[in-house]
Amino acid sequence: MAEKTKCDVPVVVAARLPIKEEKRSTFLEFARPAVERTREEPGCISYTLYEDATIPGSFIFFEEWKSRADLAEHIGRPHMAPFLEALPGLLAGELDIRVYDVERVRYGVDDLT
Repeated sequence: MAEKTKCDVPVVVAARLPIKEEKRSTFLEFARPAVERTREEPGCISYTLYEDATIPGSFIFFEEWKSRADLAEHIGRPHMAPFLEALPGLLAGELDIRVYDVERVRYGVDDLT
């Protein structure tokens, strides 16, 4: 197995989005280009959208950023505007966004203490 590139990850975002069942395809139409463009942003380490296999319409953005400033710039970028404008009409409930400031990153599960 190839070794992963290791890097510092000072900010992690986990955002849970409940999407109306009938709006799923519309959500993905807006989300896909936002994800693709975000991955090219300076300061973006990773940016992934997942759909929960056990809860229909439940999506999770998992993001890793080099800094809070990079994350703040991301929200204001022009490619995010169509997604953010469409989002309120697609939601089936409350957003749950959690931002974690990371002090230490460990790779692997050998040393969990």
